[in-house]
Amino acid sequence: VHATGLRRLAMHAFGMVVSAAIGQRVRDTSSSFRALNRRAVAFCAAEYPHGFLETIEVTALLAHQGFRLVEVPVTMRPRGAGRSSLGVLRSLAYAAKVLLAVLVSRFGRASASWEPR
Repeated sequence: VHATGLRRLAMHAFGMVVSAAIGQRVRDTSSSFRALNRRAVAFCAAEYPHGFLETIEVTALLAHQGFRLVEVPVTMRPRGAGRSSLGVLRSLAYAAKVLLAVLVSRFGRASASWEPR
């Protein structure tokens, strides 16, 4: 991952907090690449909340339901053009929103075990 030192530090800290919240090690909280088995797809089809969720929120939701997470390293190329739309304030707001969602999925309605219908 090509990132500035501050961004790299923030990504590492965010990964540690999310890992502690879900009880499974997560190193990459910024990639949106995920693969799901049939049971996880069935869970998402039946239980996925309405609205837009960040990838890490879905990851936390699946982890709290007992799905096993496996990370496979990928090489990310630097941005080809343009700039991130996230500045410091938006990045902090994003982090707070996602952390709140991870905690809600940990202690909210998603804490009950799910069984396919």
